[in-house]
This record gives sequence, C-alpha cells and structure tokens, in this order.
Amino acid sequence: MTTSSFTNAARELERVLAASCSDLAAINDHDASLPHATAKWSRKQIIGHLIDSASNNHQRFVRGVETQGGRYPGYDQEFCVRLQRPNDVPWPVLVDLWASYNVYLAHVIASLPPESGGYSMKIGDISEPIVYRTEDGKDAVRILYYKSRTPPHEASLKDDWSRIQDAALREKKDGVLQRWFQKARKDVFISIDPTYDYCGILDEQ
Repeated sequence: MTTSSFTNAARELERVLAASCSDLAAINDHDASLPHATAKWSRKQIIGHLIDSASNNHQRFVRGVETQGGRYPGYDQEFCVRLQRPNDVPWPVLVDLWASYNVYLAHVIASLPPESGGYSMKIGDISEPIVYRTEDGKDAVRILYYKSRTPPHEASLKDDWSRIQDAALREKKDGVLQRWFQKARKDVFISIDPTYDYCGILDEQ
C-alpha cells in the first residue's frame, strides 16, 4: 500500500464523518436509545460498538507498524456492549467521542509509512475469532485464513474468471433492480429510510 493509498483512505474517512455527524446530531436522546428494529441494537449501542471498533483498529494500526505485523486479540462485540452500557450515556457524548476519535484515526492512517501495507497477516496465518451479529440478528463467529497471495496484475479470464463472473452478475442484478425501481415508482409508493437517502437509487435517470 502506498502513502497516497493511506492518505486516500484517511480522506474517505473524513468525508464519511462530515456527511454523517450532522444527521447523527439531529437524533434525540430518546430515539437513540430505542432498538433500531426487533432484536437489534439501538443507535447508542451501534455508536458504542463503533467506538470499540475504532479503539481496536487504533491499536492494530500503531502496534502493527511497531512490530511489522503480528497477531492481535479480537473482541466480543456483544460482551463489550453489555458491559459498557452505551444506552446509559447521553447521545451527544457518544457521537462526539465517535467523531473525534475517528478524526484522530484519519490522521493516524495518513501518517502510516507505505511499507506498513505489507505488515498484515502472512500466508498460512489464521486470525483470532471475531464475534459479530448477522443481518438477521444472530450471533456468529468469523475466522480468516490467509491461504495465498496473488501479485498485482491486470485481470484476465484465466486467473480471475470467478471474480469477473461475480462482478458481471452483480452489475446485471443492479441493472434489473434499477429498471424495476424506475418502472415501479410510477405505480407503487416506495419509501426509503432516511438512513439510506444518500444512495440515490430513485434519482431520475
């Protein structure tokens, strides 16, 4: 990874923060404490988890450069939320901490030396178990196995057929969905949650 790649990642993080902070600040404390859906976290719990994630990534960034890679413990996100009880914390405190921490993380990312992009897992490494929650609310564990490394190259049908096939299928599905939206919008009431207003899927073509 190059210096410009780290810088671009940092700028993208800053862009997301700038686009999100005002919307988050507009949510009142009561609504932020309510579950986003049945068996789901509240907005406070989600932001609390994102603070944990930022803290965990901060350690990985800095210690990864210090030790030129290495393996670091994961963390149980459900346990962290239960223990720290972010629902008991005022919403502005959580949002300000999340935003400020990530502003600093953007600075840290932009400061990483380019050679540190190669300090991650080594071929044959197995990550620590990462506990997470699936979209349907079930607890699950993710483990990463670094099987092999493919050097940078131009995509070819010989070496990258499955990736090209997946990309083509995704593009086809997206096109079908977009055409359905454009047709259905004339006959069907479609409501998009404000959280996803940015996607522009119903914009005029």
